[in-house]
Amino acid sequence: LVHKLINYIKDENESARIVALSFTNTAAGELGNRFNQKAFECQAGTKYEFNNGTIHSFCLKTLRKFYFLHKEPFNYIIIGDEDVLDLAMEISNRLDGKYTVDEIKGFLANKFSCPQEILDTLEEIKSSYKLITINDILKLFIKELDTRPEFTEWVTSQMDILVIDEAQDVSKLNFDIFNRLLQSKPDLRLFFVGDPRQNIFEF
Repeated sequence: LVHKLINYIKDENESARIVALSFTNTAAGELGNRFNQKAFECQAGTKYEFNNGTIHSFCLKTLRKFYFLHKEPFNYIIIGDEDVLDLAMEISNRLDGKYTVDEIKGFLANKFSCPQEILDTLEEIKSSYKLITINDILKLFIKELDTRPEFTEWVTSQMDILVIDEAQDVSKLNFDIFNRLLQSKPDLRLFFVGDPRQNIFEF
């Protein structure tokens, strides 16, 4: 993958804007280190811009920067899955004790079997406190792509090449983002690199 990118940079007359993403900080860091080292060895100079990170960090940084440029507050509090479980007490109270706290925690741990009224109440609480989960970041990114043409144009103007390492771990939300970017910029060079034998979602 690194050799492919280096060859592309060397063959292009204009500077290439590369966004290289993976699914963990470790994998993203390794990809970035290997690319930068090879680019230095090949004396690629300034013929590229290289942005590297996880998919979630890319979406979060992009949203924050866009909001900042448009003088809009990005005042969300990012919470993890364990923090969501801590909202079980408030969910129970808002539903007048219809479910116990332990029952709600069990449902939230396995959302596929979770009653819709619990999920709806959870979303109400998150909205009222401006809470956002890791997957909510991706959903917000998709929402902006779908509702704000200026956001889509701004995002795609900053990339000529989109690289997805460990692509067998792509989720439906990830795929929806990449698909929208490619539809918005048909000449975007998209590299998916992964081992299908290690696929965990199989959608």
